[in-house]
Amino acid sequence: MEIRNLPELVQAIMKDKGWTQADLGKAWGRTEAWVSLVLDGKQDIRFNQLSDMLGRIGYELVIRRKPDGRQ
Repeated sequence: MEIRNLPELVQAIMKDKGWTQADLGKAWGRTEAWVSLVLDGKQDIRFNQLSDMLGRIGYELVIRRKPDGRQ
């Protein structure tokens, strides 16, 4: 699956780990309400914060060129 935005990423992580919004919030040191805002597209995360938060729960952020080289 290709993740296209932050809410999709958070949903995929919760599904992969079998976590609730509260579980993810606790792991990230945030509230369940904060996770809900992210899922609703009302809360953004800076790139460096996202990379750190993902690392804390066993993920890494990888950026690569599209296989077909198109924009």
